[in-house]
Amino acid sequence: MMSSNEFRLTADNARLCLQTVADNGFVLTLPVLLWNGLLTRKLPGLFAAAVFHRDVPAAIRVPENIFRVLVLVLPGFTALGGVTEHRSGYLLYLAGLAVYFLSWLCLISFPQSRWSRSLTGVVAPALTPGFWLVGIGLVSSPYLEGWTWFRPVYFCGVFVFLAAHCLHVWFIHRRESSRQVAGRTSPDREV
Repeated sequence: MMSSNEFRLTADNARLCLQTVADNGFVLTLPVLLWNGLLTRKLPGLFAAAVFHRDVPAAIRVPENIFRVLVLVLPGFTALGGVTEHRSGYLLYLAGLAVYFLSWLCLISFPQSRWSRSLTGVVAPALTPGFWLVGIGLVSSPYLEGWTWFRPVYFCGVFVFLAAHCLHVWFIHRRESSRQVAGRTSPDREV
């Protein structure tokens, strides 16, 4: 016999748990995390871990990683709003996902193209997360009512992350382009 303090898994409790998980803001980061996990290794050699993380100054790397964690974890402390009242936020999120995925597909499908070798093409996957991250911020509301600081902190975190992430990609593009000009290696070579 169960005491009144014990939790009983019933169909209603299971449904409530699933609904709570589905309404959590972190759910909106899952398509990106899955995409990145499955396709990162298919990006051109410039994005290979041995090249991408080599000799990046701590002044870029540290804030980039701290704010990456912040903007991906903070939505886990929020509930998603309804589609009707947050329509523009959801549209921005979906459009941002599409542009982000497209920026990756261009690099993967056409690694030798002028676009994929340009600074604009290389920075696109670092800059386009701004759309879907802002979309997440617009549709999410903190669970705790006193968290009035959530949106300003989240949006500032998105800005700092994007700035550091783009600076990181610019740094690598510049470094590898100068190596290519010097004839030492090619940034598009598989590593």
